[in-house]
Amino acid sequence: MRFSNKELELLKNTFAENNDILKSVRKIMLQLPIAEDKEIVLRNVMTADVMAIIRKIFMPELDGDAPLHQVSSIWFKTANDIRNNQKDVEYEIKITRNLIKYIKQQLDVLENGSLGIIRLKDLEVFKDKTELLIWNDIIHFVEGQINQIKVLAGQKGETPEETIARLKKDSSK
Repeated sequence: MRFSNKELELLKNTFAENNDILKSVRKIMLQLPIAEDKEIVLRNVMTADVMAIIRKIFMPELDGDAPLHQVSSIWFKTANDIRNNQKDVEYEIKITRNLIKYIKQQLDVLENGSLGIIRLKDLEVFKDKTELLIWNDIIHFVEGQINQIKVLAGQKGETPEETIARLKKDSSK
């Protein structure tokens, strides 16, 4: 696991069987309306330690000490897309750069409530292929990371070691 037992325990304590908080994170990340009471709860659970793990999930950095086959990067998908479709190299790079910009912006919004410049709603106009693909990749990426948090949080009654063992078992099926 590229997460320590302490990080897994914190994810478990914060998100296990708590879809409301996960949905609130998703609402912030996708710039969707969030009820004031839900945002207050979210702000209370988003400690510096929880936010560090959220950033690690949404903006993974190369880590030489991570377990084998657990290094991650947003650019992996882009490289695969370029390999599969050489004519759209510029689009794929532009889309990923914009995805990274947007995700970093929304992580700041999640952490400190600041407002971002990039508006997801503005991309819905789909003036061109690039806007459509950026919009689609943002939504798909956020959903994937929210799912990763849910999976990592595992079941409420498990210790981090039990969660790791279960996830390893599930991944080998």
